[in-house]
Amino acid sequence: MANKVVKNIVAFLLLVCAWNVPLYGQNAMADSTYNATMNEAMKNVIASNVPSAIFYLKKAAELRPDVPATYYELSKMYDKMADGTQVVYYAKKAYNLDPKNLWYEEFLLSSAIKYQKYDAAIAVQQMRYNRNNDCLSDLMDMYFLTSAWDKTIATLDSYEKKHGVSENTMQYRLRAQIEQKDFKNALKLVNSLLKKQPDNTAFARQKLLVMHSMGKADEGWKFFSEYYYAHPNDGAAAYTMMTYYNEHQSYDALLGCLDVVAGDTSIAPKSRIQILESVAPLIAQDTVYIAPFEKALFNFAKNAQRDYSEAYAYVGEYFFAKGDAVRSKEYLRKALHSGLTDVPKILKLLYLESLTKDFQNMYTDATLAIKSGVEDADVYIQLGFVAYQIEKIKEGIVAMEKAKTLSKDASVSTYVQLCGMLATLYYQDGQYDKSDENSETALRLSVDDSTVLNNYAYYLSLRNKDLSRAKKMSERSLELEPNNVSFLDTYAYILYLQKDYQKALEYIEKAVAKSENVEKNILEHYRDILLALGKNEKAQMIEKMINKEQTDKKNDVSSQKE
Repeated sequence: MANKVVKNIVAFLLLVCAWNVPLYGQNAMADSTYNATMNEAMKNVIASNVPSAIFYLKKAAELRPDVPATYYELSKMYDKMADGTQVVYYAKKAYNLDPKNLWYEEFLLSSAIKYQKYDAAIAVQQMRYNRNNDCLSDLMDMYFLTSAWDKTIATLDSYEKKHGVSENTMQYRLRAQIEQKDFKNALKLVNSLLKKQPDNTAFARQKLLVMHSMGKADEGWKFFSEYYYAHPNDGAAAYTMMTYYNEHQSYDALLGCLDVVAGDTSIAPKSRIQILESVAPLIAQDTVYIAPFEKALFNFAKNAQRDYSEAYAYVGEYFFAKGDAVRSKEYLRKALHSGLTDVPKILKLLYLESLTKDFQNMYTDATLAIKSGVEDADVYIQLGFVAYQIEKIKEGIVAMEKAKTLSKDASVSTYVQLCGMLATLYYQDGQYDKSDENSETALRLSVDDSTVLNNYAYYLSLRNKDLSRAKKMSERSLELEPNNVSFLDTYAYILYLQKDYQKALEYIEKAVAKSENVEKNILEHYRDILLALGKNEKAQMIEKMINKEQTDKKNDVSSQKE
């Protein structure tokens, strides 16, 4: 009840204050009826009950057709229904009753443009122009939008008579003349503009367009070629010449112009990327053009200026597609460190760093991406992976848990992989219960995930725990992937723990035979099995191999530090 009273009070205050409608006048009864109707209308407006609001607002308008605010509210209600005809109709009524109300004027203009009722929009712009001739540009925009070229010329004639000719009015007139195909006068005008500003490329391009439209294409290109010769570092002029060279298949000259465009910082990076992209198919046709194209590419990266990250990313992706991992990584990394937040491009960088085992930079870059606001499961996965590689286990756990949270709606296979990776990280951190918990979750979701089966079996065996179950999981993983070296090693180690040494030897030797470079832990298992079988001489030989591997690794670390 109290809430209802508050709403009634609010509606009443809005009615009195916003509309400034007198409560008492010559006809108190009529005013009272109108106020009650508007009160009901505003309650429905506040409650967003559009049909009822419209009903009562129309009733109020019948009672007091002289109140503009009623029509304004009607217009807003119809706007909620996206009924453009009614929106503009009632907005015009409000504006016509109170043309000095700039709020009504702005609402009418924006609504007319929104619903493409351009006659109403033009009428408002003409009123504004009549009040203040400084609004010429807005009126011209509306005329251009509606192709009202005769009105454009008439308005310009009137404006120039009053204020004189300006560069802006000449440009408006030129556009209108070109649109009206009045090329003779357009050529005179553009020559006049170029006389005042001989280095204005926009005017030079307009002259080329006019001459081309007049059937004087050769003469036009001769003029523009001379203009470009006098302005060899102008990217806009170079881009225009690219059209000519493409038509005449003069690709060497075209690529020369491309280099100018690529280095022109007055052209937005996105526009230069689009131009580079348009030329890219050319190098697929003939490799001779690769070198000049890449020259333009490097020039673009060097002169990005306004958005280095976008430029570096484009260059990096070009080399990624080309299979040049070194340069792709270089430029994608520059892009990231210049503010890149595009996830697919960041993942390409992290993939390349992982591929080349550039783990320190990978860790730095994954961390930077996340600090820059990137919230993506795959980026967190990469951070978790690399943290594990550089033995920052706790950071890896945090990253993988975040990835797990972000992947709740992802595919089952993705979630299973995350649980498997977390099982490994938690095991490395000594949190065995959480490791087992993640392994169990993964197997509930995918009972035959061979990697999870193998890893879980191995972690149990390392703790000499539940070996019978570990053996069954290991056997199943081998059924799924009988030639997997890691799986063979796990099974051999479990057999060793169960003192089935002969069978353990069979499987460890299979693992060794299938390995290109035998890992240290496999060699250690091999040695232990040999010793259990009393094969001491061969065990000593394996021990020497383990020691040699450790020595080689130490030497590698020392050389890297140097």
